[in-house]
Parts: sequence; structure tokens; C-alpha cells
Amino acid sequence: MQKRPDSIRSACNHEVRGDPAFRIAAIYACVGALWILTGGWIVEQLATSPAALARMESYKGYFYIAATAVLLYVLVARLMRRIRAHEAELREAAERERLLLDELDHRVKNSMAGLLSMIDLCRDEYTDLKGFATAIRRRVQGMSDVHNLLAEGHWSAIDLHRLLGIMRPPDAPGRVTVEGPPIRVPPRQATALGMIIQELMSNALKHGALGAHDGSLRVSWSVMGPPGSEQVLSLNWDETMPLPVTSEVTPGLGTRLIRGFAKSELRGNVDLEYPQTGARHRLRMRLDEDLPSAA
Repeated sequence: MQKRPDSIRSACNHEVRGDPAFRIAAIYACVGALWILTGGWIVEQLATSPAALARMESYKGYFYIAATAVLLYVLVARLMRRIRAHEAELREAAERERLLLDELDHRVKNSMAGLLSMIDLCRDEYTDLKGFATAIRRRVQGMSDVHNLLAEGHWSAIDLHRLLGIMRPPDAPGRVTVEGPPIRVPPRQATALGMIIQELMSNALKHGALGAHDGSLRVSWSVMGPPGSEQVLSLNWDETMPLPVTSEVTPGLGTRLIRGFAKSELRGNVDLEYPQTGARHRLRMRLDEDLPSAA
């Protein structure tokens, strides 16, 4: 007779071993029934009482064995369900860890590429070593702050309010108002958005509303698109100066970084306007799908 393929034999073996609770209960019932049957036959041979009494005791034994076998099956089946649930949790945790490691690898590569591009841009922008070092250090510090915030949340999406909070200059004399619904920025886009916010904060501190005691900055946003589909974040940046601004703003390194991050990393665009009242910027970005957290 032709043997079955290994895959079929493995599947059959898996089916046989698939319910250990039933196997344990069946073995227990068979052994118990055999023991009672043998003991009952011996009692019938040696007892002086009628054989019917011995058979009645055997029937009682069969009943007890059957009830115990059912109880044993229920207990073992419950234990096996817990074991399988624990195994499923371990598999899910391993999959989350794999996804997070992939995400970390992607982020490290993007950060290195962004750092190299930033060095090239700063090299073309600054002619003195001190200015070059200051510009690089400030932007690398911003990347580090976002990295720490992501690490605290186990590389899950981060709250936009917290992102704005860590990018706000601590010694800025101007007032800052933040308004918007709760929104979490996906980890793949957090660094780029953080760098844009840092550039805008730095400009507002040096030349805009945050550098003046009577200046004010209002950051507001809204989210367009139904939940479960690709959503668009619309962020408004409005600065109000105490005195009208008469000098023209010349686009520089910061402007190029903002436009580059908005287009390449955030899949959106940014409009930068500088009216006499201060500054008015509009950022649109499409939110990526978030990865699961390992927490």
C-alpha cells in the first residue's frame, strides 16, 4: 500500500494531538473501567452475597469514573485554552517587536539621511565655523528631543500638544496659545513635523512674536477625513506683533528645511506668509497609519 505524504501524516498527527484534554480523559476512563471490571469479576468469584449486589457496586464505580473523566476533561481543556491564549499573546508580542525594530531601523536611516542633508545645507549657508556649529547643534538637539519623546511612548504615535510643548523655547517672552482637538502624530512623521515646528519657533523667537513681550503666537489645527481612512492635518500658525513689521523676510536655510520636510516626509505642503502684523503660515500634511505599540 502506498504511504501517505509527510505533510498528510503530519496533519493527521496534529489532529490526534490537537485535543490533549480528550485524550487524558479517555485514557483515565478506560483504565478506570478496566479496573472496575476486573475488580467486579473478582468480587463475584469470592463474594458469598448475591452476584447482583457485586454488579451494582460495579455500576456505581462506572458512574463515578465517567463523572470524574468528564470533570477531568473540563479542567484540562480549560488549562489548554489558557496555554494557547498565552502562546497567542507571545506571538503577537513578537510580531509587535519585529514591527517596532523595523520602524526603528527606518527612523535611524531617515535621521542619518536628514542629518547629512542638513550638514550640506548649513555648509552652503554659513561661512564661519561658529555659526555652522550653532545651526547644526540646535537642529540635532531638536531631533534628539523628538527621539526621546518617541522612546518614552515605546515608538507609538505622540500627542501633538506634547510635541509643541517640547519644541517651545523655555525663555520666550511672547505668549503662546495652542488650540486643537486631540491628535496623535505617527512616529514616521514625528521627527519631520518636530523639525518644522522647531524652525518656526526659532524664527518666531529671533524675528517674530516670541521675541517680544507683547507678541503672541496662536497655533491651531483641525483634522479632515473620516476615522479609519487617510486623514489630513491642517495646522495654522499665526503670530501677532506689537508693532507693524516693515522689513522683508528673506528665505534662508530654515525655509528650505521646512518646505523640504513638508513635501518629502509629510506628503503635504506649507504656505509661509509674512504680513505686517507678524506671520501667518499654513501647513497641510497627510497622516500615515500608526504602528502598534509595544507597551
